[in-house]
Amino acid sequence: MNILQKLHINLKKILATTLVFVMITYYYLYVVSPQLTAWLPLILMVGIALSGVILIDFALTNKLTRWHCKYLLFYIAVLGISVIFQWPNVAWLALTSSTLLILKRDEFIKIFFYTSVGFYLLVVALALIGVLPMVYVGFDGNESQRYGFAKYSLGFDGPNQASLSFFPVLLSGMYLYGASRMIACITVGILTGSRTGFLLSLAFIPAYRLLLHKHGEHKKSTIAPYLFVIGLLVSCIGAAVLVDNDLANRVMSGRPKLIDQYLQSEYTPSVFGSDEVYNKAQYGTPPVDNFPVYIYARYGIIGFIIFAFVFWQGMRREYSTKMYILFLFIILYGFAEAFFDIAAKNFILPILMVSLFQKGALYEQQNTR
Repeated sequence: MNILQKLHINLKKILATTLVFVMITYYYLYVVSPQLTAWLPLILMVGIALSGVILIDFALTNKLTRWHCKYLLFYIAVLGISVIFQWPNVAWLALTSSTLLILKRDEFIKIFFYTSVGFYLLVVALALIGVLPMVYVGFDGNESQRYGFAKYSLGFDGPNQASLSFFPVLLSGMYLYGASRMIACITVGILTGSRTGFLLSLAFIPAYRLLLHKHGEHKKSTIAPYLFVIGLLVSCIGAAVLVDNDLANRVMSGRPKLIDQYLQSEYTPSVFGSDEVYNKAQYGTPPVDNFPVYIYARYGIIGFIIFAFVFWQGMRREYSTKMYILFLFIILYGFAEAFFDIAAKNFILPILMVSLFQKGALYEQQNTR
């Protein structure tokens, strides 16, 4: 390999790293302050431009096989639907997946991890010096508390957002370095007062170590491809059974009742969903803190089929026990939170988009680089 070839490879990796950085920038501008969201369309255009350069370079410098062509057609279809129906989160999933034409999986996750850690620490630092709010202030204008302790938003747009934004750091960190180094996530759960984040983090860390020890690094799962659809069925049945149960609604912050409302509402069933779903800022619609139900209501039947296909086909081709475990954690957390359609929260989805075609030269090349 001559100097020019090495330079070309390094430039491509810089381009892919920049795209991951831009994707996470987009997310943090969205969750930190509503005043910053005016920049989001411009940042999305930057992401489209970077991804376009990656795809054009890949097409010009590689011998395209039918597997490459299938990926490119799928990419164009998903991005096209996202632009037409204004699905920016889905667009970012497709854009981010293009970085895996250049980066190995571990390289991608490592860049994702350190960029996410950097942004998270930056937000917390800005909160510590008073630029962003440290303690969450409720709608009544008073500091919010749980069990007599203040709920810390750590600079984010609420305590749950602070906890949920740390979740991808937890997952990517466990994938790279194991569970023992990720105790900090428990501290985040305590500070934010997020019961979901705290309890699940407390459970996920030992569960990850036990499952990995039991099954080893490589094992094919027969149930993982169906977990997303199973999650929707369990959520719908659970909501129908518990909708009038006061104790269940108190413990689960009203989720059974809210899920049932969405399933009975004008938003479902729908072919392409509605942007009014879980849009408190613009439409005042209530939350639906459930990942499969949110996908079904927000993106409609077509959107749900796209997500279900990616999870099903991607997991069918997967052999990494780590990926199975992390995917299981996302589905479990998804029973209590909605926004795992965001690439900055769910780095597994872009990986699976490329893994749909892993039998071809694309997957083989990326693992021999």
